[in-house]
Amino acid sequence: MAKDEKMKQIAVLDGDGVLTGYAEVGLAEDGIEVPERDLAPGKYRWDGETFQPIRKPGEDKLSITIGAMAAALIAIRDDGSSALPQETLDFLLIWEKSDWLRK
Repeated sequence: MAKDEKMKQIAVLDGDGVLTGYAEVGLAEDGIEVPERDLAPGKYRWDGETFQPIRKPGEDKLSITIGAMAAALIAIRDDGSSALPQETLDFLLIWEKSDWLRK
């Protein structure tokens, strides 16, 4: 690689397609380009087209959806730009105390 060659960030995968990290390579090198490097290693698997979150055994789509909605509501609440209904605030209080967030 020449010293002034442009570089790109690519994903490093294990034999099962699990993201294990990132590497900086020359533009001519092959690899799945991930310029943002915003995916946590060990948490995503390449399916041939895109990275998919690795689900834990027993984790269903509903719990993932509820978790995503709770995260969005927490961001809205913490931003303070919009008032949330008391029922939503009560749900978030229970949600944040639950063990789900630590899984």
